[in-house]
Amino acid sequence: MKSHGKFILVILLMLVAVVVIEYRMPRRFIWQPTFSHSDAQPFGCLVFDSVMKASLPNGYTVDRRTLFQLFQDGVITHPKFYKDSVATSPKSLVIITKEMIGEGTRDYILQLADEGNTVMVATTYLNEWADTLGFDFRWNNSFILSEVAGNNIEKDTLKWVSDMPKDSVYAQVPLWQSVYPQMIERTLLLPDSVPHDNLLIYNGTREGDSVCEPVAVSFSIGSGELILVSSPLLLTNYMTLDGNGSALQGRLMNRLKANPVIRTEAYMSVTAQE
Repeated sequence: MKSHGKFILVILLMLVAVVVIEYRMPRRFIWQPTFSHSDAQPFGCLVFDSVMKASLPNGYTVDRRTLFQLFQDGVITHPKFYKDSVATSPKSLVIITKEMIGEGTRDYILQLADEGNTVMVATTYLNEWADTLGFDFRWNNSFILSEVAGNNIEKDTLKWVSDMPKDSVYAQVPLWQSVYPQMIERTLLLPDSVPHDNLLIYNGTREGDSVCEPVAVSFSIGSGELILVSSPLLLTNYMTLDGNGSALQGRLMNRLKANPVIRTEAYMSVTAQE
C-alpha cells in the first residue's frame, strides 16, 4: 500500500509539473483577423479598444448593434429628418471589417456623414465605395503568416501627412511607422478631381517600383466627414503595440474625438464575434 501511495503521489507531482511548465511556456499567436473586442490576439481589438477607451475625451464604446438598430434605439439619429428624436448630438462611428456591408448601409453612412456625424470605415472590401466616391484602388497581398515567419522581410513605411489642429499634441510632429507590406492589403488611387484629404501614405515597393499611395483618406460629406481606411489591420492590437503604431492610431482617432465614439461590431462575421 505504501508503494502504491508513493506511485500515485509521484504521478500527481508530475502532472502538476507538466501543468506549470505548460502555463509558463509562451503561447502561440493566432494570426486570424477578427477585429473582436474580446480578442487579445494580434489581429483582434482588445488592446486597441482599451487604449481608445482610456484616451478619447468624449467616450468610446463598442456595440454589436447595426447602425439601423442604433438609430431605432435612439443612439444615433438623422437630425434633419427626425426632429423628435431624443438623440440629436452628432456621433463618431467606427466600422472595422473585411466584409461587404451592403449598399443600403453604405448609403446610410453617407447620410449620417452628410448630417454632421463622423464615420470611419476600415475595410478591404472597397468595391461598394469606389464608384460612389469616384476613386480606384490597388490590390496587394493579404497577410499570410507563412510568407512572413522565418523570412527576412524588409519593412516598408507609413507616413502621416495630414495637418493637425494647432492645439493638438500631435501638431508639427512628423510620424513614420515601419510596417510589413503584407499588412497593407489595399491602397487607394484618387484623382485630383475628387475632393479629399490624404491622412496616411504607404511608401514601399511593388514589383521593383516605388509606391507612394494613400491608405487612409478623409472625405468631407455635407457637414460631416467620412474617413476610409483601406488596411483594417492597422486598427488592431498588433499595430497598437508595434513601434509608433499607437501614435498613428491616435492621429486617426483624433479626428473623431470631438464626439462620443461608437465602434460597432455588427459588420463582422458571426465567427469573429464568437
